[in-house]
Amino acid sequence: RFNDYGTLEELILGIRKYASFIDDIFIVVQNKSEVNISLDNIKIVEHHEIIPNNFLPTFNSCTIEMFIGNIKGLSEYFIYGNDDMFFINNVEESDFFDKGKLCLSLDNLSVDTMYQNVVKNSFSLFHAYIREFTLFIALYRAICSKGG
Repeated sequence: RFNDYGTLEELILGIRKYASFIDDIFIVVQNKSEVNISLDNIKIVEHHEIIPNNFLPTFNSCTIEMFIGNIKGLSEYFIYGNDDMFFINNVEESDFFDKGKLCLSLDNLSVDTMYQNVVKNSFSLFHAYIREFTLFIALYRAICSKGG
């Protein structure tokens, strides 16, 4: 969990190469000293800046995700991903957002793990009860894509 294998740098390079429309990248960490990156438009955010103290310390991604909306300077529309989610092909803003609305499809999501089933059920509930999406959470194989 705490070893650096250079994947964060690769993730950032992939964003810059394949998703150049992304302006700012926020990296949420327990302690800023954990990250040795000095690139333009990279903002390091510590857990205590967005998560109430009674939930700290935490390394639970669900807890961290609950408070992502507290990041200062985060756009109303954003793409969320973990450190193991890489862009490996070109994407456009229109792959995620269309005229200010979320572009999301679960049509091609096969349910072959419990996690994928949870994702599909969660987004089915979102579609049933929430008509307007103002944010995007990139989840495992759950984004619109060109050509599959």
